[in-house]
Amino acid sequence: MCPPRVAIYEIVTKSAGAKHVLDILHGFLGISEDRFLHEVKPLWKGSVYFKDWCGYDPFHYTFDFFVQYPDRNAPKAAEQYYYLYDTVSTDPEYRTVSEAMVEDRKSPIYFDSTGHDRYQAVAYHLDLERFNSFLVDVCEERGIEVIDDEITAVDVDDGIVESVRSDAETYCGDLYVDASGFNRVIKGELEPAFREFELPVDSAYTAKIERPLSEAVPATVVESGEAGWFWQIDTFDFRDVGYVFSSEFTPDDRAASELITHCDGAISQSDLTKYEFTSGYHTEAWEGNCVAIGNAEGFVEPLQSTALTANIQAAANLSIVLSSHGRVEPSGARDLYNAWVQRLWESIYDFISIHYRYAAGNSPFWQAAQSVPLSRRVERLEEHFDRCGYNTKIQPGTPLSGEETLEELAVFAPINFFIVMRNMGVESTLYEENSFDLPDDMKREIDEFYNSMETKAEQLLTIEEVYRGILQIASQ
Repeated sequence: MCPPRVAIYEIVTKSAGAKHVLDILHGFLGISEDRFLHEVKPLWKGSVYFKDWCGYDPFHYTFDFFVQYPDRNAPKAAEQYYYLYDTVSTDPEYRTVSEAMVEDRKSPIYFDSTGHDRYQAVAYHLDLERFNSFLVDVCEERGIEVIDDEITAVDVDDGIVESVRSDAETYCGDLYVDASGFNRVIKGELEPAFREFELPVDSAYTAKIERPLSEAVPATVVESGEAGWFWQIDTFDFRDVGYVFSSEFTPDDRAASELITHCDGAISQSDLTKYEFTSGYHTEAWEGNCVAIGNAEGFVEPLQSTALTANIQAAANLSIVLSSHGRVEPSGARDLYNAWVQRLWESIYDFISIHYRYAAGNSPFWQAAQSVPLSRRVERLEEHFDRCGYNTKIQPGTPLSGEETLEELAVFAPINFFIVMRNMGVESTLYEENSFDLPDDMKREIDEFYNSMETKAEQLLTIEEVYRGILQIASQ
Protein backbone atom coordinates (compact mmCIF):
# COMPACT_ATOMS: atom_id res chain seq x y z
CA MET A 1 0.00 0.00 0.00
CA CYS A 2 1.16 3.51 -0.81
CA PRO A 3 1.43 6.14 1.89
CA PRO A 4 -0.76 9.19 1.21
CA ARG A 5 1.06 11.71 -0.91
CA VAL A 6 -0.54 15.02 -1.71
CA ALA A 7 1.07 17.65 -3.91
CA ILE A 8 -0.63 21.03 -4.06
CA TYR A 9 0.39 23.37 -6.85
CA GLU A 10 -1.03 26.87 -6.68
CA ILE A 11 -1.11 28.98 -9.79
CA VAL A 12 -1.55 32.69 -9.31
CA THR A 13 -4.09 33.77 -11.87
CA LYS A 14 -2.80 37.00 -13.33
CA SER A 15 -5.25 36.81 -16.22
CA ALA A 16 -8.21 34.58 -15.44
CA GLY A 17 -9.67 35.23 -18.88
CA ALA A 18 -6.48 34.29 -20.72
CA LYS A 19 -7.34 32.49 -23.94
CA HIS A 20 -4.30 32.63 -26.18
CA VAL A 21 -0.97 30.89 -25.89
CA LEU A 22 1.03 34.08 -25.33
CA ASP A 23 -1.46 35.29 -22.73
CA ILE A 24 -1.19 32.05 -20.78
CA LEU A 25 2.60 31.72 -21.01
CA HIS A 26 3.48 35.31 -20.21
CA GLY A 27 0.41 36.37 -18.23
CA PHE A 28 -1.22 33.39 -16.54
CA LEU A 29 2.07 31.59 -15.87
CA GLY A 30 4.18 34.74 -15.53
CA ILE A 31 7.04 33.52 -17.75
CA SER A 32 9.35 36.34 -18.81
CA GLU A 33 8.98 36.95 -22.53
CA ASP A 34 12.59 38.14 -22.84
CA ARG A 35 13.88 34.96 -21.21
CA PHE A 36 11.53 32.87 -23.35
CA LEU A 37 12.95 34.39 -26.54
CA HIS A 38 16.54 33.76 -25.44
CA GLU A 39 16.07 30.17 -24.29
CA VAL A 40 13.24 28.73 -26.39
CA LYS A 41 13.90 30.78 -29.53
CA PRO A 42 10.35 30.67 -30.89
CA LEU A 43 9.35 32.05 -34.23
CA TRP A 44 6.17 34.04 -34.41
CA LYS A 45 3.04 33.05 -36.25
CA GLY A 46 0.93 35.81 -37.72
CA SER A 47 -1.56 33.64 -39.60
CA VAL A 48 -2.54 30.36 -41.13
CA TYR A 49 -1.80 31.28 -44.73
CA PHE A 50 -3.89 29.34 -47.24
CA LYS A 51 -1.49 29.73 -50.13
CA ASP A 52 -3.50 27.41 -52.34
CA TRP A 53 -6.62 25.75 -50.98
CA CYS A 54 -8.32 23.89 -53.82
CA GLY A 55 -7.66 26.75 -56.23
CA TYR A 56 -9.16 29.55 -54.13
CA ASP A 57 -7.32 32.85 -54.09
CA PRO A 58 -4.68 32.92 -51.32
CA PHE A 59 -5.95 34.22 -47.99
CA HIS A 60 -4.83 34.61 -44.39
CA TYR A 61 -6.65 33.40 -41.34
CA THR A 62 -5.06 35.79 -38.86
CA PHE A 63 -5.33 36.55 -35.18
CA ASP A 64 -6.32 40.11 -36.02
CA PHE A 65 -8.97 39.50 -38.68
CA PHE A 66 -11.35 41.27 -36.30
CA VAL A 67 -9.45 44.48 -36.98
CA GLN A 68 -12.00 46.30 -39.06
CA TYR A 69 -13.50 49.70 -39.52
CA PRO A 70 -13.11 51.00 -35.97
CA ASP A 71 -16.52 52.56 -35.27
CA ARG A 72 -18.75 49.49 -35.12
CA ASN A 73 -21.58 51.50 -33.57
CA ALA A 74 -21.92 53.97 -36.43
CA PRO A 75 -25.47 54.34 -37.80
CA LYS A 76 -24.58 52.79 -41.15
CA ALA A 77 -23.94 49.31 -39.75
CA ALA A 78 -25.14 47.61 -42.94
CA GLU A 79 -22.51 49.44 -44.96
CA GLN A 80 -19.85 48.36 -42.48
CA TYR A 81 -20.80 44.72 -42.88
CA TYR A 82 -20.77 45.16 -46.64
CA TYR A 83 -17.28 46.53 -46.35
CA LEU A 84 -16.32 43.32 -44.52
CA TYR A 85 -17.92 41.17 -47.20
CA ASP A 86 -16.83 42.89 -50.37
CA THR A 87 -13.66 44.78 -49.48
CA VAL A 88 -11.59 43.17 -46.76
CA SER A 89 -12.22 39.62 -47.96
CA THR A 90 -11.30 40.30 -51.58
CA ASP A 91 -9.07 43.38 -51.83
CA PRO A 92 -5.35 42.72 -51.17
CA GLU A 93 -4.81 46.47 -50.78
CA TYR A 94 -6.16 46.24 -47.25
CA ARG A 95 -3.82 44.32 -44.96
CA THR A 96 -3.93 43.83 -41.23
CA VAL A 97 -0.63 44.07 -39.35
CA SER A 98 -0.47 40.28 -39.06
CA GLU A 99 -0.95 39.85 -42.81
CA ALA A 100 1.78 42.38 -43.53
CA MET A 101 4.05 40.68 -40.99
CA VAL A 102 3.69 37.35 -42.82
CA GLU A 103 3.99 38.70 -46.33
CA ASP A 104 7.00 40.87 -45.46
CA ARG A 105 8.60 38.20 -43.23
CA LYS A 106 8.69 40.38 -40.14
CA SER A 107 8.59 39.76 -36.40
CA PRO A 108 5.97 41.43 -34.18
CA ILE A 109 8.70 43.39 -32.37
CA TYR A 110 9.10 47.12 -32.95
CA PHE A 111 10.52 50.22 -31.34
CA ASP A 112 8.65 53.47 -30.91
CA SER A 113 9.04 56.58 -28.76
CA THR A 114 8.37 54.52 -25.63
CA GLY A 115 10.95 51.86 -26.47
CA HIS A 116 10.63 48.12 -27.12
CA ASP A 117 7.10 46.77 -27.73
CA ARG A 118 5.31 43.89 -29.46
CA TYR A 119 2.23 43.58 -31.63
CA GLN A 120 -0.11 41.35 -29.66
CA ALA A 121 -2.10 39.39 -32.26
CA VAL A 122 0.39 36.59 -32.90
CA ALA A 123 1.20 33.06 -31.72
CA TYR A 124 4.37 30.96 -31.55
CA HIS A 125 6.04 28.25 -33.59
CA LEU A 126 8.09 26.24 -31.09
CA ASP A 127 10.82 23.64 -31.13
CA LEU A 128 9.23 21.12 -28.74
CA GLU A 129 12.49 19.69 -27.42
CA ARG A 130 13.75 23.14 -26.45
CA PHE A 131 10.31 24.16 -25.13
CA ASN A 132 9.96 21.05 -22.94
CA SER A 133 13.46 21.48 -21.52
CA PHE A 134 12.64 25.10 -20.69
CA LEU A 135 9.42 24.10 -18.90
CA VAL A 136 11.32 21.56 -16.79
CA ASP A 137 13.71 24.32 -15.71
CA VAL A 138 10.81 26.61 -14.80
CA CYS A 139 9.13 23.86 -12.76
CA GLU A 140 12.31 23.17 -10.80
CA GLU A 141 12.81 26.89 -10.13
CA ARG A 142 9.28 27.10 -8.73
CA GLY A 143 9.70 24.15 -6.42
CA ILE A 144 7.72 21.70 -8.53
CA GLU A 145 9.36 18.28 -8.34
CA VAL A 146 10.12 16.80 -11.75
CA ILE A 147 10.63 13.03 -11.81
CA ASP A 148 12.13 11.53 -14.95
CA ASP A 149 10.76 7.98 -15.02
CA GLU A 150 8.81 5.67 -17.33
CA ILE A 151 5.42 4.36 -16.23
CA THR A 152 5.11 0.65 -17.02
CA ALA A 153 1.93 -0.27 -15.12
CA VAL A 154 -1.25 1.40 -13.84
CA ASP A 155 -3.26 0.03 -10.91
CA VAL A 156 -7.00 0.68 -11.28
CA ASP A 157 -9.78 -0.40 -8.92
CA ASP A 158 -13.42 0.22 -9.85
CA GLY A 159 -12.58 3.15 -12.13
CA ILE A 160 -10.19 4.79 -9.65
CA VAL A 161 -6.44 4.96 -10.24
CA GLU A 162 -4.75 3.62 -7.13
CA SER A 163 -1.16 4.07 -8.30
CA VAL A 164 1.16 4.16 -11.27
CA ARG A 165 4.36 2.12 -11.35
CA SER A 166 7.72 2.14 -13.07
CA ASP A 167 10.23 -0.70 -12.93
CA ALA A 168 11.72 0.79 -9.78
CA GLU A 169 9.06 2.92 -8.06
CA THR A 170 5.36 3.14 -7.21
CA TYR A 171 3.70 6.56 -7.30
CA CYS A 172 0.42 7.45 -5.55
CA GLY A 173 -1.61 10.63 -5.75
CA ASP A 174 -5.07 12.12 -5.29
CA LEU A 175 -5.43 13.26 -8.88
CA TYR A 176 -3.61 11.93 -11.94
CA VAL A 177 -3.14 14.03 -15.09
CA ASP A 178 -2.44 11.93 -18.16
CA ALA A 179 -0.41 13.97 -20.65
CA SER A 180 1.22 10.95 -22.28
CA GLY A 181 0.01 11.76 -25.78
CA PHE A 182 -1.34 9.04 -28.02
CA ASN A 183 0.08 6.41 -25.63
CA ARG A 184 -2.71 7.30 -23.16
CA VAL A 185 -0.85 5.38 -20.50
CA ILE A 186 -3.36 6.03 -17.70
CA LYS A 187 -6.51 7.00 -19.60
CA GLY A 188 -6.34 3.87 -21.72
CA GLU A 189 -6.67 1.70 -18.60
CA LEU A 190 -10.06 3.21 -17.77
CA GLU A 191 -11.76 1.98 -20.97
CA PRO A 192 -13.11 5.46 -21.72
CA ALA A 193 -15.83 6.27 -24.24
CA PHE A 194 -14.45 7.90 -27.41
CA ARG A 195 -16.27 10.07 -29.94
CA GLU A 196 -14.71 9.76 -33.39
CA PHE A 197 -15.08 12.65 -35.82
CA GLU A 198 -15.91 12.08 -39.47
CA LEU A 199 -12.96 13.95 -40.94
CA PRO A 200 -11.41 12.69 -44.19
CA VAL A 201 -7.71 12.41 -43.26
CA ASP A 202 -5.99 9.86 -41.03
CA SER A 203 -2.26 9.84 -41.84
CA ALA A 204 0.69 12.19 -42.19
CA TYR A 205 4.29 12.25 -43.38
CA THR A 206 6.63 14.83 -41.84
CA ALA A 207 10.22 15.95 -42.43
CA LYS A 208 12.64 18.75 -41.57
CA ILE A 209 14.50 20.98 -44.02
CA GLU A 210 17.48 23.19 -43.16
CA ARG A 211 16.81 26.81 -44.01
CA PRO A 212 18.45 30.17 -43.23
CA LEU A 213 16.70 32.38 -40.71
CA SER A 214 16.31 35.06 -43.37
CA GLU A 215 13.91 32.78 -45.27
CA ALA A 216 11.68 31.96 -42.30
CA VAL A 217 7.99 32.63 -42.89
CA PRO A 218 6.07 33.67 -39.74
CA ALA A 219 2.96 31.67 -40.63
CA THR A 220 1.65 28.16 -40.97
CA VAL A 221 1.55 27.81 -44.76
CA VAL A 222 -1.12 25.46 -46.11
CA GLU A 223 -1.58 24.10 -49.64
CA SER A 224 -3.90 21.39 -50.90
CA GLY A 225 -2.63 18.16 -52.45
CA GLU A 226 -4.20 15.31 -54.39
CA ALA A 227 -5.48 13.44 -51.32
CA GLY A 228 -4.98 15.89 -48.48
CA TRP A 229 -2.98 19.01 -47.70
CA PHE A 230 0.62 20.17 -47.13
CA TRP A 231 1.93 22.28 -44.31
CA GLN A 232 5.06 24.37 -43.78
CA ILE A 233 6.00 25.53 -40.28
CA ASP A 234 9.25 27.41 -39.70
CA THR A 235 11.04 27.18 -36.38
CA PHE A 236 14.29 28.89 -35.42
CA ASP A 237 16.48 26.07 -36.74
CA PHE A 238 14.44 24.25 -39.37
CA ARG A 239 11.47 24.23 -41.69
CA ASP A 240 9.01 21.51 -40.70
CA VAL A 241 7.02 20.21 -43.65
CA GLY A 242 4.27 17.66 -43.79
CA TYR A 243 1.53 16.06 -45.82
CA VAL A 244 -1.73 15.15 -44.08
CA PHE A 245 -3.63 12.69 -46.25
CA SER A 246 -6.27 10.00 -46.48
CA SER A 247 -4.99 6.42 -46.58
CA GLU A 248 -8.28 5.48 -48.24
CA PHE A 249 -7.53 7.58 -51.31
CA THR A 250 -3.77 7.25 -51.69
CA PRO A 251 -1.18 4.58 -50.78
CA ASP A 252 1.76 5.49 -48.57
CA ASP A 253 4.33 5.45 -51.36
CA ARG A 254 2.32 7.84 -53.50
CA ALA A 255 1.76 10.19 -50.54
CA ALA A 256 5.48 10.17 -49.77
CA SER A 257 6.26 10.92 -53.40
CA GLU A 258 3.78 13.81 -53.38
CA LEU A 259 5.49 15.42 -50.38
CA ILE A 260 8.98 14.98 -51.84
CA THR A 261 7.84 16.54 -55.12
CA HIS A 262 6.07 19.36 -53.29
CA CYS A 263 9.35 20.19 -51.51
CA ASP A 264 11.23 20.32 -54.84
CA GLY A 265 13.49 17.44 -53.88
CA ALA A 266 14.78 19.12 -50.69
CA ILE A 267 13.89 15.92 -48.81
CA SER A 268 14.16 12.22 -49.63
CA GLN A 269 12.33 9.07 -48.55
CA SER A 270 14.78 8.52 -45.67
CA ASP A 271 13.89 11.93 -44.18
CA LEU A 272 10.21 11.06 -43.77
CA THR A 273 8.43 10.03 -40.59
CA LYS A 274 4.96 8.47 -40.85
CA TYR A 275 2.10 9.03 -38.39
CA GLU A 276 -1.39 7.60 -38.22
CA PHE A 277 -4.16 9.14 -36.16
CA THR A 278 -7.87 9.11 -35.38
CA SER A 279 -9.67 12.42 -34.95
CA GLY A 280 -11.93 12.52 -31.92
CA TYR A 281 -11.95 12.82 -28.14
CA HIS A 282 -12.82 11.02 -24.94
CA THR A 283 -16.25 12.24 -23.87
CA GLU A 284 -15.15 12.43 -20.22
CA ALA A 285 -11.80 14.13 -19.97
CA TRP A 286 -11.98 13.91 -16.17
CA GLU A 287 -12.96 10.39 -15.21
CA GLY A 288 -12.73 9.23 -11.61
CA ASN A 289 -9.46 10.68 -10.35
CA CYS A 290 -7.78 10.93 -13.75
CA VAL A 291 -7.79 13.94 -16.09
CA ALA A 292 -6.51 13.50 -19.63
CA ILE A 293 -5.03 16.53 -21.39
CA GLY A 294 -3.57 16.97 -24.84
CA ASN A 295 -3.44 14.04 -27.24
CA ALA A 296 -4.21 11.73 -24.33
CA GLU A 297 -7.67 13.30 -24.26
CA GLY A 298 -8.28 13.83 -27.96
CA PHE A 299 -6.92 14.94 -31.29
CA VAL A 300 -8.32 16.72 -34.31
CA GLU A 301 -6.24 16.65 -37.47
CA PRO A 302 -3.78 19.55 -37.51
CA LEU A 303 -5.49 21.92 -39.97
CA GLN A 304 -5.60 25.41 -38.39
CA SER A 305 -3.11 24.24 -35.71
CA THR A 306 -5.72 24.01 -32.97
CA ALA A 307 -3.93 21.53 -30.69
CA LEU A 308 -1.51 23.78 -28.75
CA THR A 309 -4.10 26.46 -28.07
CA ALA A 310 -6.72 23.90 -27.04
CA ASN A 311 -4.38 21.99 -24.76
CA ILE A 312 -2.94 25.01 -23.01
CA GLN A 313 -6.46 26.37 -22.45
CA ALA A 314 -7.52 23.02 -21.01
CA ALA A 315 -4.58 23.01 -18.56
CA ALA A 316 -5.32 26.58 -17.47
CA ASN A 317 -9.03 25.91 -17.05
CA LEU A 318 -8.35 22.75 -15.06
CA SER A 319 -6.19 24.74 -12.64
CA ILE A 320 -8.94 27.35 -12.32
CA VAL A 321 -11.62 24.71 -11.66
CA LEU A 322 -9.44 23.02 -9.04
CA SER A 323 -8.45 26.23 -7.26
CA SER A 324 -11.99 27.62 -7.31
CA HIS A 325 -13.27 24.46 -5.60
CA GLY A 326 -10.79 24.49 -2.75
CA ARG A 327 -8.52 21.93 -4.37
CA VAL A 328 -11.04 19.16 -3.83
CA GLU A 329 -12.84 17.03 -6.36
CA PRO A 330 -16.62 17.38 -6.10
CA SER A 331 -18.64 15.82 -8.91
CA GLY A 332 -19.89 19.28 -9.86
CA ALA A 333 -16.36 20.49 -10.62
CA ARG A 334 -15.72 17.39 -12.68
CA ASP A 335 -18.95 17.84 -14.63
CA LEU A 336 -18.21 21.52 -15.20
CA TYR A 337 -14.78 20.79 -16.63
CA ASN A 338 -16.00 17.89 -18.77
CA ALA A 339 -18.78 19.99 -20.27
CA TRP A 340 -16.28 22.70 -21.21
CA VAL A 341 -13.91 20.16 -22.81
CA GLN A 342 -16.75 18.65 -24.83
CA ARG A 343 -17.69 22.12 -26.16
CA LEU A 344 -14.02 22.73 -26.95
CA TRP A 345 -13.66 19.62 -29.12
CA GLU A 346 -17.03 20.04 -30.80
CA SER A 347 -16.16 23.64 -31.59
CA ILE A 348 -12.86 22.58 -33.15
CA TYR A 349 -14.58 19.92 -35.24
CA ASP A 350 -17.20 22.42 -36.41
CA PHE A 351 -14.51 24.86 -37.50
CA ILE A 352 -12.35 22.27 -39.27
CA SER A 353 -15.35 20.72 -41.03
CA ILE A 354 -16.15 23.87 -43.02
CA HIS A 355 -12.70 23.81 -44.65
CA TYR A 356 -13.64 20.52 -46.30
CA ARG A 357 -17.33 21.21 -46.86
CA TYR A 358 -16.57 24.34 -48.92
CA ALA A 359 -13.53 22.88 -50.69
CA ALA A 360 -13.53 22.95 -54.48
CA GLY A 361 -11.05 20.23 -55.46
CA ASN A 362 -11.94 17.77 -58.21
CA SER A 363 -9.90 14.72 -57.16
CA PRO A 364 -11.81 11.74 -55.69
CA PHE A 365 -10.54 12.69 -52.22
CA TRP A 366 -11.72 16.30 -52.40
CA GLN A 367 -15.06 15.35 -53.89
CA ALA A 368 -15.62 12.96 -50.98
CA ALA A 369 -14.32 15.52 -48.46
CA GLN A 370 -17.07 17.94 -49.44
CA SER A 371 -19.58 15.52 -47.92
CA VAL A 372 -18.15 15.93 -44.41
CA PRO A 373 -21.13 16.22 -42.05
CA LEU A 374 -21.91 19.62 -40.56
CA SER A 375 -23.35 19.96 -37.09
CA ARG A 376 -26.64 21.75 -36.60
CA ARG A 377 -24.70 24.64 -35.07
CA VAL A 378 -22.77 25.17 -38.30
CA GLU A 379 -25.91 24.76 -40.40
CA ARG A 380 -27.53 27.57 -38.40
CA LEU A 381 -24.46 29.76 -38.89
CA GLU A 382 -24.62 29.00 -42.60
CA GLU A 383 -28.29 29.98 -42.72
CA HIS A 384 -27.62 33.14 -40.76
CA PHE A 385 -24.76 34.18 -43.03
CA ASP A 386 -26.99 33.72 -46.06
CA ARG A 387 -29.84 35.81 -44.63
CA CYS A 388 -28.01 38.33 -42.46
CA GLY A 389 -24.42 38.42 -43.69
CA TYR A 390 -21.58 39.30 -41.37
CA ASN A 391 -22.58 40.14 -37.86
CA THR A 392 -19.69 40.64 -35.50
CA LYS A 393 -22.05 41.15 -32.57
CA ILE A 394 -23.40 37.57 -32.48
CA GLN A 395 -22.70 36.15 -29.06
CA PRO A 396 -23.58 32.87 -27.34
CA GLY A 397 -27.30 32.88 -26.65
CA THR A 398 -28.15 35.02 -29.68
CA PRO A 399 -31.12 33.58 -31.64
CA LEU A 400 -30.10 32.65 -35.18
CA SER A 401 -32.66 32.68 -38.00
CA GLY A 402 -35.55 32.43 -35.55
CA GLU A 403 -34.44 29.04 -34.23
CA GLU A 404 -32.92 27.87 -30.98
CA THR A 405 -30.04 29.90 -29.59
CA LEU A 406 -26.42 29.28 -30.49
CA GLU A 407 -24.60 27.25 -27.84
CA GLU A 408 -21.29 28.52 -26.58
CA LEU A 409 -18.65 27.57 -29.14
CA ALA A 410 -15.80 27.46 -26.60
CA VAL A 411 -13.08 28.57 -29.02
CA PHE A 412 -14.46 29.79 -32.33
CA ALA A 413 -16.99 32.59 -32.58
CA PRO A 414 -19.37 33.08 -35.55
CA ILE A 415 -17.06 35.66 -37.14
CA ASN A 416 -14.29 32.99 -37.31
CA PHE A 417 -16.58 30.83 -39.42
CA PHE A 418 -17.78 33.73 -41.58
CA ILE A 419 -14.21 34.78 -42.49
CA VAL A 420 -13.28 31.28 -43.70
CA MET A 421 -16.61 30.73 -45.46
CA ARG A 422 -16.33 33.99 -47.36
CA ASN A 423 -12.76 33.31 -48.47
CA MET A 424 -13.93 29.91 -49.73
CA GLY A 425 -16.51 31.48 -51.98
CA VAL A 426 -19.65 31.23 -49.82
CA GLU A 427 -22.05 33.99 -50.81
CA SER A 428 -24.78 35.74 -48.88
CA THR A 429 -28.21 36.54 -50.26
CA LEU A 430 -28.20 39.75 -48.22
CA TYR A 431 -25.32 41.17 -50.23
CA GLU A 432 -26.10 39.59 -53.56
CA GLU A 433 -29.66 40.94 -53.68
CA ASN A 434 -29.00 44.37 -52.19
CA SER A 435 -26.82 47.24 -53.22
CA PHE A 436 -24.67 48.96 -50.63
CA ASP A 437 -22.94 52.20 -51.54
CA LEU A 438 -20.30 53.16 -49.02
CA PRO A 439 -20.40 56.88 -48.20
CA ASP A 440 -17.29 58.81 -49.18
CA ASP A 441 -16.47 59.69 -45.58
CA MET A 442 -16.57 56.00 -44.64
CA LYS A 443 -14.30 55.14 -47.57
CA ARG A 444 -11.84 57.77 -46.41
CA GLU A 445 -11.90 56.48 -42.86
CA ILE A 446 -11.34 52.91 -44.07
CA ASP A 447 -8.36 54.05 -46.15
CA GLU A 448 -6.94 56.02 -43.23
CA PHE A 449 -7.42 53.12 -40.88
CA TYR A 450 -5.57 50.65 -43.10
CA ASN A 451 -2.89 53.20 -43.89
CA SER A 452 -2.26 53.32 -40.14
CA MET A 453 -1.98 49.51 -40.16
CA GLU A 454 0.65 49.73 -42.90
CA THR A 455 2.55 52.37 -40.94
CA LYS A 456 2.60 50.10 -37.90
CA ALA A 457 3.69 47.15 -40.04
CA GLU A 458 6.58 49.16 -41.46
CA GLN A 459 7.91 49.59 -37.91
CA LEU A 460 8.20 45.84 -37.36
CA LEU A 461 11.71 44.40 -37.22
CA THR A 462 12.65 41.41 -39.32
CA ILE A 463 13.15 38.08 -37.57
CA GLU A 464 16.90 38.33 -38.18
CA GLU A 465 17.04 41.85 -36.71
CA VAL A 466 15.45 40.57 -33.51
CA TYR A 467 17.49 37.41 -33.03
CA ARG A 468 20.86 38.29 -34.50
CA GLY A 469 20.70 41.99 -33.77
CA ILE A 470 18.90 42.68 -30.50
CA LEU A 471 19.21 39.25 -28.87
CA GLN A 472 22.55 38.42 -30.56
CA ILE A 473 21.54 34.79 -31.07
CA ALA A 474 22.92 32.86 -34.03
CA SER A 475 21.47 29.75 -35.61
CA GLN A 476 22.86 26.55 -34.15
